Amino acid sequence: MLHYVPVRICVHAVTEGDAVSIEAIIASLDGSTVLRDTIRGQAINAAELGKELGNKMLDQGGRAILAEIM
Repeated sequence: MLHYVPVRICVHAVTEGDAVSIEAIIASLDGSTVLRDTIRGQAINAAELGKELGNKMLDQGGRAILAEIM
C-alpha cells in the first residue's frame, strides 16, 4: 500500500557554458525550518555535485526533517 506524504523538497539547476549551479531546498511541513544551499562546478560533474549537495543538506538538518515525515 502506498501512502502519500507531502514533502517540501526542490532542486533547481542552471548551466552556463561548461558550468552548473545547483540549488536545493528542504523545508519542514510547517515551514518553521528551511534549509537552502547551492553548489557550483563543471556541468560534466552534475550528478556528483548533486549527490554532494544532497548529503551536505541531509547532514545539516535535512535528515531530521525527513525523519519527522516518515
